Amino acid sequence: LELLQGFLESLFASSSPEYQKKRQLRTIAQELKLLDPPIYTPEGMLLPSFAAALYQIYQFLEPVRSLFSDTVANTDRRIAERYREYLLELAMTGEQRQIRKALSFSVRAEDLVAGTKTPEQIIEEQERRFAQFIKSLDTPGFNQAGILLQKLERLLDFCSFDFNNFLSYFDPAFTTHTGLESSVTSPSFHAVEVAEVVPVLLDFYYVLSVTDISAPVVDVVSIIEAKREEIPLGDEIRSKTTRIFQAVSWLLSKRISKENILAIIRLTKEDPSFE
Repeated sequence: LELLQGFLESLFASSSPEYQKKRQLRTIAQELKLLDPPIYTPEGMLLPSFAAALYQIYQFLEPVRSLFSDTVANTDRRIAERYREYLLELAMTGEQRQIRKALSFSVRAEDLVAGTKTPEQIIEEQERRFAQFIKSLDTPGFNQAGILLQKLERLLDFCSFDFNNFLSYFDPAFTTHTGLESSVTSPSFHAVEVAEVVPVLLDFYYVLSVTDISAPVVDVVSIIEAKREEIPLGDEIRSKTTRIFQAVSWLLSKRISKENILAIIRLTKEDPSFE
């Protein structure tokens, strides 16, 4: 009956917006059916395999969360700023670093103590140095570094996502861990109706859709790790960090990609053009 209805619609209503919408939704549903293992059913259910992949991603990211917590996302803002400034300085030339150093409070204090310049002269010189410093930063290399640091911030947001809250829909044992660093060690997931989790699924999609775990971003994570351990950046750290993100990347491409999540949201909202 459904096939006959579709055939008749294709004959008499193929140009109508409603028919085009239904056709697009059917195409999306067919593409989701091809996933192996399946993560979604045509009845609108997210399967345990979806939660299992989500849980694996959460586990793989644990050392990265710990690293960020100790460094760029440290609750002590002075420590966090120290690491962020370190990353910025790596992108500067030697000349840029010298100009930046000349703007520090300690240099101004030395000039005042020396007594060779009036306060007005010191302020005027600082203004000149600051203008020179800002102008020196307007280079392709430093602008590229700024973009890379923005991507690091988005990765931080992804790592900070409350996976426990999302997983609690599939296993109530996660409820007590919501918002905490701890988690369930032996989960038991069950299927969940998508309509029940649309808000948190949307949150996850929006965070995931802007997350970049390409090689340059992974390199920055390795640099932060080496800085925390106060050792030169070597193959061991690079290899360890790369393995983590290779595992996460595989799960995001083969199990719960942003494209698959968006497809599920579109089916649930019955809107094939939802973004």
